[in-house]
Amino acid sequence: MLLTRDLARLNEASHRLAAGDLGARVTAASHGELGQLAATFNTMADGLEQRIAAYHASEERLALVIRGSSDGFWDWDLNRNTTYFSPRFRELLGATAAKVRELRPPE
Repeated sequence: MLLTRDLARLNEASHRLAAGDLGARVTAASHGELGQLAATFNTMADGLEQRIAAYHASEERLALVIRGSSDGFWDWDLNRNTTYFSPRFRELLGATAAKVRELRPPE
C-alpha cells in the first residue's frame, strides 16, 4: 500500500509540474529506490524553477533596457542577414532611407 501511495504522489506531482505548477514537489515515505526517485524529481523541479525564474529576470532586464534606451538601438539578425534600425537610431545618424540601405550588412 505504501508503494502505491508513493507512486501516486509522484504521478500527481509530475502532472502538476507538466501543467505549469513549478512548486510541485513529492514526498515519499520510503527511503529506498522510490525515495531516491522522489528526491531526484524534486531536484529536477528545483532546477527547472530556478532556470525559469532566471529567464524571466533576464526578460525583464531586457525590457527595461529597451524602454530606457532613448539613444536608439539596432539589431543584426545573423541567421537571416537582416538588420533593424530604430527610428531614433536613424535620427541620431541623420540617416536617410538611402543611408540606412548603406548600413545593411553585405549580402
